[in-house]
Amino acid sequence: MFRSQRGLTPSLANERQQFTTPWFPMSSIKVQVRPNESLDAALRRFKRQCNHAGIFTQIKENSFYTKPTWARQEELKERRSVIKRAARMRRTARF
Repeated sequence: MFRSQRGLTPSLANERQQFTTPWFPMSSIKVQVRPNESLDAALRRFKRQCNHAGIFTQIKENSFYTKPTWARQEELKERRSVIKRAARMRRTARF
C-alpha cells in the first residue's frame, strides 16, 4: 500500500521517490577514446577515475547492511590498530 493510500499527505508520498533513487552519487565520469588508443587503455583510465572518485569503495561499503553495533565495533578495532601501529613506529624510530 502506498503512503498516500494510508491517508498521509501527498508531500510524504514524494519522499518515497527519494528511496528509489540510487544510493551512490551520480558522478559523470566520462572517458573518450583517444585516436590510436586501445579500448583496454581507455578502460584502465575509466577504472582509475572511478577509483579516484571513490565509487568502488562506496559500492563495497553499501553492498550489504551493517548493523550500528557492528560498525561501532569495527571503528573501535580500527582505532586500536592505528594506536598500536603508531606506538610500534615510535619504538622503532628511536636510536
